[in-house]
Amino acid sequence: MKVHNVNLTIVGEVFISASGNHTVDRSFNAILRAYRKYVSTLHYVGPSLHSSPISAHHSQELDTSFSSIPEYNKSMTGRLSGLFQKKKIANRILSLCESLHTSLFQIRLPAVLPLSLTPSLLASSIPVSFYLSGNWKQSLCASYPYPLVPFLANKLSQYERSLLLQAPIISAGTALGRDLSLPNTIPYFSTTHEKITPIDRIRDGKRLLYVGRIEPQKRLEDLLDAVALLQETLPDIQLSVVGDGKHKTSCMKRANDKSISHLISWHGKIDDLNTLEQLYASSDVLILPSLSEGSPKVLPEAMSFGIVPIGVSNAGSVPDIISDQQNGILVPPRTPHAIAVAIQKLVNDPQYRQRLTDNAYSYAQDHTLSAEVSRAFGVLLSKHFM
Repeated sequence: MKVHNVNLTIVGEVFISASGNHTVDRSFNAILRAYRKYVSTLHYVGPSLHSSPISAHHSQELDTSFSSIPEYNKSMTGRLSGLFQKKKIANRILSLCESLHTSLFQIRLPAVLPLSLTPSLLASSIPVSFYLSGNWKQSLCASYPYPLVPFLANKLSQYERSLLLQAPIISAGTALGRDLSLPNTIPYFSTTHEKITPIDRIRDGKRLLYVGRIEPQKRLEDLLDAVALLQETLPDIQLSVVGDGKHKTSCMKRANDKSISHLISWHGKIDDLNTLEQLYASSDVLILPSLSEGSPKVLPEAMSFGIVPIGVSNAGSVPDIISDQQNGILVPPRTPHAIAVAIQKLVNDPQYRQRLTDNAYSYAQDHTLSAEVSRAFGVLLSKHFM
């Protein structure tokens, strides 16, 4: 492990917890912990649930300093307040980072507040890098299905791209760089796992798992329709659904209408890592029927438990992670029949299933969180800051 002589400040929109010792996002806390291994000091700046402002509060838990942006929250008035005070916020961040001897910024996009602060940070004497996790069309249109939202998303994307071209970018997978015509992005394949977890039980391919938001673009209904197609030949098939969203009620109704409710367990969103890992350990196949993805961390996380993934062949960086018929299976978009055929083959052919399981483990072993951070951050520093 190489520790770089870098004092890194990350500017993002993940909320700092009320304690001030971590963020509210378990996955992002794992990312901070991994980054800390490779830099001299780590400082995160973002909005906070803490009742009073936080300034470079050091967390022993993550060995990271946290600073809050009290002017901003995710209510409409809170967003506007932060945007109207962006100069004040940026100047405070720059003053604080000067005292902390920050030598590199990482601005995490797409997000409203970091985007508004980017011009001021780019104009400072401190070098800037970006981490790009998605695009505005995905993040806005999925949450706000109103007529003018695609137009707004396009304008935000164009403005963001003009800023992204001014500094090096680590992107979630390879698809974002291609889709936004961004040259020389450094791909990073998202995950939170640090080890593989061998499972002793006999797998039969009948324990299915879905993990993710339940929104229209995630196409959970394609998986439900696949289960309906399989229920006659595989009456003991089981599907666990982890996640919540606006589309959940309609999906539950769809399952009821297709008489498969008895085959499905709805777990809601799971924040507790141990509970989620228990579900991974008890599952055989993970299905991600989503039409649009950046670099979905659920794939390598599941593969670290030897789960065989099924994903859509043109969904973002999914085909960069899943090698079809090698460590998982790729299917065309919106094809419940193809999903059903893939599952049936896994059930019917134990040798094929075992080969894909072994290769899934191999992928996960090579793509731990620490390995991904070390590789991407190492490329960033060697190409642009050394």
